[in-house]
Amino acid sequence: MGLIFKPNGILDIATAATDLPAQRSDKMPDNVYSEALTRCKNLRIDRKGLLTVRDGSSKINATAFASNVELVTNGTFTTDISGWTDSSAGGSISWDAGTMLLNSTSGNAIADQAISITTINVAHTLTFDLTISGNSPIFVSIGTVAGLVDIYGPTTYSISGSYSASFTPTASTVYLRFTKTTGAVNINLDTVSIKRDVDPVNLLIEQAGNRYAFAGPQIFRNEISIVSGLTDAQWSGIKYNAFNDTTQQIYALNGTDRKRIEGSTVYEWGIAAPGAGPTVGVGTGTGLTGSYLSKITYARKVGSVVVSESNPSSASSSQSLANQALRVTWAASSDAQVTHVRVYRTTANGSIYYHDQDVAIGSVTVDTTTADSSLGSQVETDHDRPPLGTVVSGPAFDGTCFIIYNNNLYFCKPKQPDYWPALYFVEVSTVQFPGQTLVFHNGQLHYLSTNDIYLIQGTGAGSFLPIKQNSKTGAQGVFGAVSVKGKGIIHTGKDGIYLYSGTDQKITELTLEPLFRGETVNGMPGVSNMTTAWLHVFGNNLYFGYTSSGYTYPTNILVINLDTNRTSYYVYNDGSVVSIRCLTTDETNNRLIVGDTIGFIRKIEDKSQTTDSSSAIAWEVQSMDYTLQTRRHFPRYAKYDVDASAATTCTGAIIVDGTTVQSHTLSGVRDTGYRHIETSNGRRCALKISGTGPATVYASELE
Repeated sequence: MGLIFKPNGILDIATAATDLPAQRSDKMPDNVYSEALTRCKNLRIDRKGLLTVRDGSSKINATAFASNVELVTNGTFTTDISGWTDSSAGGSISWDAGTMLLNSTSGNAIADQAISITTINVAHTLTFDLTISGNSPIFVSIGTVAGLVDIYGPTTYSISGSYSASFTPTASTVYLRFTKTTGAVNINLDTVSIKRDVDPVNLLIEQAGNRYAFAGPQIFRNEISIVSGLTDAQWSGIKYNAFNDTTQQIYALNGTDRKRIEGSTVYEWGIAAPGAGPTVGVGTGTGLTGSYLSKITYARKVGSVVVSESNPSSASSSQSLANQALRVTWAASSDAQVTHVRVYRTTANGSIYYHDQDVAIGSVTVDTTTADSSLGSQVETDHDRPPLGTVVSGPAFDGTCFIIYNNNLYFCKPKQPDYWPALYFVEVSTVQFPGQTLVFHNGQLHYLSTNDIYLIQGTGAGSFLPIKQNSKTGAQGVFGAVSVKGKGIIHTGKDGIYLYSGTDQKITELTLEPLFRGETVNGMPGVSNMTTAWLHVFGNNLYFGYTSSGYTYPTNILVINLDTNRTSYYVYNDGSVVSIRCLTTDETNNRLIVGDTIGFIRKIEDKSQTTDSSSAIAWEVQSMDYTLQTRRHFPRYAKYDVDASAATTCTGAIIVDGTTVQSHTLSGVRDTGYRHIETSNGRRCALKISGTGPATVYASELE
């Protein structure tokens, strides 16, 4: 009996390998063939009748983004030793003139600190200074538990100096310890620092061919840092421009920082109101009689057009004039985007503030004699800056942008992304389940919490209304949902991937369920954390990245063809496994770019590359387990239809009852000669082909 494997089917690790579909050949009834796959790693599933090794990847930036994020609390001991735990046994630690003194004359002096690690399995560097009066050792160690030495050390230091050590944390919290054993010589410790060696990339935005990478506390444009010193947090951003500004910009936030990016310059998003009101007095000129008050705003003008304006300052004191000029004086703005100060004042003896004139930055005073009848529009008071939210999306069809702040959905004035009136929000989900992400599908906004999906109905302020949908779950993270034209919203649940299109269907139930139970199956690690998972559509494929045990962010990718539902499992490895935190489509260049956890931007699915940054791509495919109810398999020979002419390595294997009983080295172009199999028999038999480098698999056969 011939067993024929043609890799045209669907990867299925949920069904028992013996129960996958197989059928007898109509032309050759003694032959059984199957298209089912139990392994499909790093192979493209976009063609019928063959599997081809996926396209390669390459780094865009040759040097990783260097980090400057400090992880140690109070490592400089400027005024005290707060942030450190005294775990001494007989000795003590204390502050000593801007250093920490480890006093060990009566016993061991021990200083501990728990360090929060944002990205595990990434190299970090510890640095510190020691002052030692004599020759007395201090031991330095790092562990996953206080006092445990399982990451670094204990390393002995015996003389004064500045030291550094590299280590790779394996847990989200590690414990740094300095131990001075009993002795007459005390030691002063100073300038303790732990930093990541690189900044992981957590958001990528492509704009007109330019790449903006948000990495650690920095923002990069085309791999050049354009700002630093920001909060190291997850960013969210959009591309948009105000209705009266033709320059498209990037608006981004991370819960602490709100930034507007124009070209290579980073500004604040929105303009804060002046901190104090102006002062008024009698100026030079004539024409005004009565009592007057003034307010000012800060503004950004493009040419003669006011594109953004702050809320007004508090009011000045009242100034009485008798056919005189009103002098208005104010404090200059420190905001680099501000180009003008807009001066407002009342009419004689009035209480409403009207626009008087704009004064270019550089002047902090003006004398006005503008007639009351020549004043302009009334000052606006709804130019609030955006809230310190975590997710931004938009614009909608009318130019409205949206921000998630906890369980509320805020919205701006249409086509004016700098203006977010304080009362422009609706409460959507419960406080316990804040919003995770926003998705536009068929032009309609959907808000996803961890557990639910809400359709946001309405056309503007006063009409927006959240309607809870008939969904089984929401999204588990900021990148946990994506709109797919013609299908619906694909989103992440705690236990799998779902498709919402009026009703919710779990699309991973039938073939991939074990992964979402945390089980490792056929070399595919189980999911350990869905909050960091991401979904993205590129071409006709859905990409799902997930995190497995031992990593903070996704190292595993499921690629699902949206028409055939065929699935492949991808891993990128350029000498070490690549952990991908975010990705985006470069629309200008029609390519998929990703940001990893070690400070690189990479092109993946790159048709011009056959390696991952010069490392050969490892791949494998395996058939179902063929089984006979009445007798054992007794394989005698195998045939392989594989183009391995460009492969680095290629091996065919016969697996009987889960054990490889015979391997064959494959080479050349579709050499289908007979390959002998040594004596073996069993109840289950499978065919596996694996290798490294470019190859195409057509079929294999076992007799």
